[in-house]
Amino acid sequence: MSDLYTSSTEARRDTAGIGKTGNFWQDWYTDRVRGGIQFNDETGEYDKTGLAFYGDFFGLNNQDAITQIEEGKSKVRDSRKIESTLDQFPGLTDEQLLKASGGKGLTAGNVKGVAAEAARTRRDKPTPMQEEQIASGRRAETRQIAAQTETTEARKDTNALLVAQMAQSDKNRLADRADAREARADDRMMQLEMYERADRKEEKNRRRESIQSLVAGLSSLGAAFAV
Repeated sequence: MSDLYTSSTEARRDTAGIGKTGNFWQDWYTDRVRGGIQFNDETGEYDKTGLAFYGDFFGLNNQDAITQIEEGKSKVRDSRKIESTLDQFPGLTDEQLLKASGGKGLTAGNVKGVAAEAARTRRDKPTPMQEEQIASGRRAETRQIAAQTETTEARKDTNALLVAQMAQSDKNRLADRADAREARADDRMMQLEMYERADRKEEKNRRRESIQSLVAGLSSLGAAFAV
């Protein structure tokens, strides 16, 4: 164990605990999902097989846990890279590495340059290969920082787009609801008008019948007087 970086053993242990609940079947499923997430060196992305793939397909997997597992496996890969690089520079102490890193510790991006710098400082006179390793490590670190910056900006753009889409979706839903309310109001007005017309027609018929009854009564009365 080193204060300069997280060992691959620690990283694996931390990753193995992601998503664990203490429930046997849930933890069994999580372990199978974790096993189905594998890094593809050719694409630089994680491939999913088995329950990791089908669980995503059917919407069964917790995407936050999937992201944490991928990040955990990336940490394991980085730790292994650090350990593999340090094996190429035997005898270096944590103090020498910490000084060579400028107090920043070790990462997968800077370990080669830091280790080479520590070895150079220890020997006072580095070999041309070590100088190239230092330069190569620094170039790799610069590229990694640039890539991380680009990824961060891309995520910001994606998040902004998602926020805009959600806002537009909310706006559309509100507009649809307003249209539906207006349509229902129009329907109620049409029904009210129909009822009013029916009432007026019925009232008109009642008046006609009353007048006819009155006329018939008067006719009968006139006939009675005539007799």
